[in-house]
Amino acid sequence: MYSFYRVVDGSLIVERLKDHVERALEVFDEDSRLVRYGRRFHQSFLELLRYAIVLHDFGKVPFNLAGRPTTFDGHEVLSAWFANEYLRQVEWSGAIEPIDREIVVLAVLLHHHPMDLRERAKKLVERGLCIDREAVKIFYEELRGMLDPHEIPLEKPVCAKEAIQEVLGSTVHIGLFGESWTDVWMNGGPAVRKAFLLLAQGVVAADYRSASLGRRGESTKFLEAVQVFLRHYGSASVRTPEPGAGGVRS
Repeated sequence: MYSFYRVVDGSLIVERLKDHVERALEVFDEDSRLVRYGRRFHQSFLELLRYAIVLHDFGKVPFNLAGRPTTFDGHEVLSAWFANEYLRQVEWSGAIEPIDREIVVLAVLLHHHPMDLRERAKKLVERGLCIDREAVKIFYEELRGMLDPHEIPLEKPVCAKEAIQEVLGSTVHIGLFGESWTDVWMNGGPAVRKAFLLLAQGVVAADYRSASLGRRGESTKFLEAVQVFLRHYGSASVRTPEPGAGGVRS
């Protein structure tokens, strides 16, 4: 199961989803400044951050099932749909609150926020991608030991158009994005908003740092900014850039 698969200059560069997530989980720990600061606003900040990191690339699984992927445009929409369904099961168990689910879902959905979300989502429809029981099963198998395999109610496959409407909304429904944004940013208190902002930054930094090691692209200004951020806020193991780390191939 790949998080990156591309031929570059005649060489095949691949990154397994399991490896990508494992490296991302190493970026922050209990002693990292981001987590210590985040816990001022949410006692379970590290747990929420780990949920977001583990769930952020679920949407790449349907791409893999449709054939060898070369791009994953719009995968964050499918990831947000699944994160919401997964965390509902966690919520019903009493482990998290509804606002916690919404904070994580927003961070997952926006981890590629500089890009045009709706334009990227159109590629999902063009590819004819769907979320089904097989995709969920494979995701759990790939990330075995990183999260509990909760049963997701999927009586039939949820295909791209339906997932996009549920997540991004339509002319008659604000969607999961609108609902969560209203609850977290418009109606949430200062602590909720600050927890979300820190969580979103954590997911982006962990994702980018892991990808820079797994894909070995050219260094970028953004990677330099991420490395500066991690020297201040990351775990001890990532405060010094790994020798030979490159940039990110998107």
